[in-house]
Amino acid sequence: MSGARIGNAMSLVLALMVSAFTVGCGASTESGVAALAFGPTPQCELDTQCGDGTCHSELRICLAGTAPKRNLGFIVEPKEEQHLAPAHLASVALEGITPTVDITLPKTVTLTGRVMVENNALEPGLEASVVAVAEEDVIAGEVRAAQTVTTDEFTLTLQAGVAYALHITAPGPDTGRPAYRTSLTLTNDAYQTFVLPALDSLPTLVGRVVRVDGTRTEPLPDLRVTAIHVETGQACTAATTGKLGDYRLRCPTKDGSYAILVKPTSDGPVVPAFRARLAWGTSFIDHWAVGAGKQDVPDIRVPIDSIASDVTIQVRSPDGTPIEGAEVGLIAKLPDGQTWFDAELRRTATTDRTGVAILRAVAASYELWVSPHAGQPWADFREAGYVVEGESSRVITVEARQRVRGTVVNASGEPVPYATVTVRRLPEAEGGEVREFVGETSESGTFDVPAEPGSVDVHVKPRTESGLPRVVKRGLVLGDDGLTTDISVPAPLIVEGTVFSPGGMTPVPGADVEALELGPTGSWEVVGDAKTDDYGRYFLILGPAQ
Repeated sequence: MSGARIGNAMSLVLALMVSAFTVGCGASTESGVAALAFGPTPQCELDTQCGDGTCHSELRICLAGTAPKRNLGFIVEPKEEQHLAPAHLASVALEGITPTVDITLPKTVTLTGRVMVENNALEPGLEASVVAVAEEDVIAGEVRAAQTVTTDEFTLTLQAGVAYALHITAPGPDTGRPAYRTSLTLTNDAYQTFVLPALDSLPTLVGRVVRVDGTRTEPLPDLRVTAIHVETGQACTAATTGKLGDYRLRCPTKDGSYAILVKPTSDGPVVPAFRARLAWGTSFIDHWAVGAGKQDVPDIRVPIDSIASDVTIQVRSPDGTPIEGAEVGLIAKLPDGQTWFDAELRRTATTDRTGVAILRAVAASYELWVSPHAGQPWADFREAGYVVEGESSRVITVEARQRVRGTVVNASGEPVPYATVTVRRLPEAEGGEVREFVGETSESGTFDVPAEPGSVDVHVKPRTESGLPRVVKRGLVLGDDGLTTDISVPAPLIVEGTVFSPGGMTPVPGADVEALELGPTGSWEVVGDAKTDDYGRYFLILGPAQ
């Protein structure tokens, strides 16, 4: 989806729940002509031209002969300037080869407001970022949210009756101002003034980060420090340590305890990212309880006494050619200790034109990895137990990636040219990374995509003008000898319908419509997308069930 979806540190997506919808037989109108402006190339006039299938009366493409019952999710996002709340449908039962799904957008409410500071009622509204996030998802993983930035008043378009968490971020002097959070549910348009606490009423954490070397301590500047409320997850401001290793954090509430997080910066000393344990008498604690005003936090002690050294890695192909643009990394998980836990040393760099990357690292045993760019034909490299004890160098020769080859054809055996082919390498362990390798079919329908060995799925997305659906071939294994797999794209089924404004009377043109289906891993996957025409109608070209 484009347009209304937004992205920020929380990876928010503009999408709101539908309040009413109908599934049934929609009236056919002349709007089908407009829908064809960027649609598939006509393939037929009569059913007899489609073998066992039928010819769609408006799109003029051949459809599947049968279609099993299935459930889909739908997301509809109107254009931003229409000031309508998006719609989410979690499970719509479909039956037949041309089911109709008419969607009525939910009731929209407008929140208008101003952000001010306590004891400063006469001051104009603050410049602020305001984000409203629905507290419950309709479609798992699809966050419903709205966002705006204001220098005075702000306006948000929300869905009536939905509970939202409101996050307000406004600038503050020196250490800044922590995000303010509240909750609201609106049934009608409303104007609200949100009053942020005065800065002098917020607790402030003050401390230092030091390196411990026997009985001597050395301040560590240029490290990034923040703190997270143990119960609510609310964050304090973040700070970079000064020359004396000092930091100062403002926190959102004086009730409860905060865990303190430290991570390196590109210009600072080589230390791990970790959660700090703090000295308390003869023991150590994992978080710091706060009250009002300034809170002096015990020193955060980094127990690394070795000096960082240069580790030079050169990456080249089997014929000795330097490989530019490969990402090189060193990762070491460090055992929990008295002064930290969840500590991870991670150093990364990118190879230059000579294939060289230089990383600053301290003495430890690392996992060394090299990951060439996805568009390059070279395989990843992994090596556990790479020991760094001082300045060192290493030459790594990466092998060619294995190749996934095949031909994409339609139900009649004709080649499908210029379709996008995406090979997704699945993670070996839960929580691992899914890597994608993208190619395209030739004029004769063939494809040849270099990819990493392992369990893979192959996704095919034909061009819109082909009138063919997306398909997925799952459960494949790419081994040392490569993989050859031919893919047949069946005739589609068409989901069509009209998007209406709240009340169900006025069609909504220009809205983005996505169909989603639960995949075998239990996550929702997009199986079709379309845009409503001038009459609010849409046509989704779908393939077989996921």
